[in-house]
Amino acid sequence: MQKVLIVDDNFDLSRLIHSSLVDRAYRTKSAATLSQAFIYLTKQKFDLLILDRGLPDGDGLEIIRYLQLNQSQMPILMISERTSLSDRIEGLRRGADDYLPKPFSMDEFSLKVEKLLMKVKHIQVDTLPCGDIAIFPRLGICKFGRRVVHLRKREFEILVFLIKHKNMIVTREMLIDHIWEDGEIPTYSTVDVYIRRIRIIMGSRRKMLQTVRGYGYVMRG
Repeated sequence: MQKVLIVDDNFDLSRLIHSSLVDRAYRTKSAATLSQAFIYLTKQKFDLLILDRGLPDGDGLEIIRYLQLNQSQMPILMISERTSLSDRIEGLRRGADDYLPKPFSMDEFSLKVEKLLMKVKHIQVDTLPCGDIAIFPRLGICKFGRRVVHLRKREFEILVFLIKHKNMIVTREMLIDHIWEDGEIPTYSTVDVYIRRIRIIMGSRRKMLQTVRGYGYVMRG
C-alpha cells in the first residue's frame, strides 16, 4: 500500500484530500507545518508528497530543498493559492513534479496523484536501485539522486553488472566475460580505465565503488 504525506495548514482541504486518498486505498499522514512535516520525513518513507507552499512557519519550497539535499526521489505535487505563471514555473523549477493551483477540482487532483504514483510503481519494477542510484536498463539511463546521466554503452553495462552484484566482489575476469562478448579481449588496464570513468560520473558517490586489492571491485549498496 503506497503512502502519501499531505502538508497543508488548511484543515478542511487536508481532510478532503485524506478522504479521497483513503477511498483509493492509499495510506496518508497529514502535517500542518514545516516542522511537523520534517519530523514525518525523518522517520518514515513516503511514495508521494502533496505540498502547500504557504505554511505557518515558512515556504513549502524549504521541504523540497531538504529532500534534494537528502537525494530523495519521491515525487512532489505542489498545491498552492499562488496561481500566477511565475509562481508555477518557480515551483516546477525548484523541484516539484507537478503544480496544482488552488482551488482545484478533486477529479483533476486524483488524476495527477494517480499518474505520479504510477510512475513510482513503474520505477520500482523497471529499476535497479543502489542507495540513491537508480539504473533504468530499458531506457539506458542512470539517476544519481535527481541528476539524470546518459552513459556510454560499456560504462552503462559495467555499472549495471556491478549493481546487480552489489555488496559482492566482482573480478576483472567477471567483467571481461560478461561485458566484452564480441570476441574483443581487453586488458585489465582497460577495465580499470572504465572504472575510473564511472567513478568520475558518480561524483560524490564514488566511494560506493570500492577497489578490493588483488581481487577486483565491489559496489556498496
